[in-house]
Amino acid sequence: MNQLKNPVGIFVRNNNMYIIDNGNFRIQKWAFGATSGITVAGGNSKGSALNQLSNCYGIYVDDKENIYIADRDNNRVVKWAPGTTQGIVVAGGNGEGRKSNQLIFPIGIDLDNDGNIYIADYYNDRIQMWPQGATNGMTVAGGNGGGSDPKQLSLPRAVSVDRHKN
Repeated sequence: MNQLKNPVGIFVRNNNMYIIDNGNFRIQKWAFGATSGITVAGGNSKGSALNQLSNCYGIYVDDKENIYIADRDNNRVVKWAPGTTQGIVVAGGNGEGRKSNQLIFPIGIDLDNDGNIYIADYYNDRIQMWPQGATNGMTVAGGNGGGSDPKQLSLPRAVSVDRHKN
């Protein structure tokens, strides 16, 4: 496990590097100074089953080492707990769409101190906030079509939330 194919994202937590190994449809965890990593999510070829990933671009790892993954082509965010062999859907996963329980190409994610998930919902031109355990998200920025008006976003790729939820 010392080779990556098309790595597209990284998150560092507790001297561990979590790498989105997009070409191998997996998340690799590399300890500081290691010469190889271990697969901690996915790695079961491209697909939509809960033990698979499909073109991921966003990653967040919380203090308990739960891994949140923006699974772009499956229009969902999945959470993988340490030591598990499959994830659970925590946002989206209801097909591609514009409803509050749907996403279109989520590619950036962040979490606040309360566990709310913020998602850069690329083709919906919006930032969605999903409260922990919710089945629907709320638009907190954009969502009025893509554009340059102050109330619009155009294909957001990333999101970052501070301790004040800004």
